[in-house]
Amino acid sequence: MVETVQAASECTGIENYNAAVKSVQKRLLEGDNLSHAMAHEALFSYVLYQYITVREQCSVLKRILSAAATQFEDDLDATIQRLVDLIEPRIMVVVACLLGAIILALYMLNLELGAAI
Repeated sequence: MVETVQAASECTGIENYNAAVKSVQKRLLEGDNLSHAMAHEALFSYVLYQYITVREQCSVLKRILSAAATQFEDDLDATIQRLVDLIEPRIMVVVACLLGAIILALYMLNLELGAAI
């Protein structure tokens, strides 16, 4: 477990999480279980803490951590999709306005050249 936590601390790339994971690793080395070690760190979600607490008691920690990771990825994907759905119409309006301004500028140029003749 300690080696797994060590590998996780090297993968995050975010200093706050690196420090939190190293704190968890230190508590594991002191003999604490994973759920209690994570309970002292505010960066880990309460849902993840509950997953780990329940599954440590049932001895199926690997499977539940995999399920928790999948759930968090699905939640993140859904949040990103909602953001894209909110931004997409606004981007289309901006692009339409820019295209309209370009077309209007071309027609104005054409009309001015026609009036000069």
